[in-house]
Amino acid sequence: MMQHPKPVWILTTGRSGSNYLSAMLNNTGLFSFTECMHENNGPFRFIGCINCKALRRQFIRSLHDGARDEINLSLPGIKYILLNRKDIKSKAISHYFAHITGVWKVHQGELEDYFKLPIYLDKDLLKACYDEELSYLNCWDNYLRDTPHFRVEYEDMINNPVETIIKIFDYIEIKITPEEAQAAVDKCDGVVMTRPEFQEYLEELEKLI
Repeated sequence: MMQHPKPVWILTTGRSGSNYLSAMLNNTGLFSFTECMHENNGPFRFIGCINCKALRRQFIRSLHDGARDEINLSLPGIKYILLNRKDIKSKAISHYFAHITGVWKVHQGELEDYFKLPIYLDKDLLKACYDEELSYLNCWDNYLRDTPHFRVEYEDMINNPVETIIKIFDYIEIKITPEEAQAAVDKCDGVVMTRPEFQEYLEELEKLI
């Protein structure tokens, strides 16, 4: 969350492109997006005694109408953005691969090494990843119920990143030119982490759900 010129809270679910979105927004120099509870990017990452994943789960699941009202009163004019991925199954499989490999983000030139990392089928973990994605999305949907917000879909962001940035900045009332948006996208060096084994694991997940 931040003041810029109004508070903005970008709510995300796992494997929805928050690393990519934060990089694009930060690259504009007009908006600073910090993932407060991210174990790799957040401010708590250097404090070993804090389990960021557990803290994040507890925080999200503790939100209720009273908490929302308190946040809205504390941050007048707050704008909400929900970053999500339409394909829940793909998101769950991406989450599973990240758990198994320990790799959550791949930069240009690293994809070949990432594909060499071994993976294996753990049906319980695969189903748990799917259930967790549904749980997070349900929590955010409940929190945002009857609350105006702007929805960003992962698939649209990947296919049309410049258009996505422009729409976000229009929503949060910050001026940006198409040229500035394009420059921000061009600075990103992350890549889509779709593994060759994706279809195999999709079939396994469909058997479980």
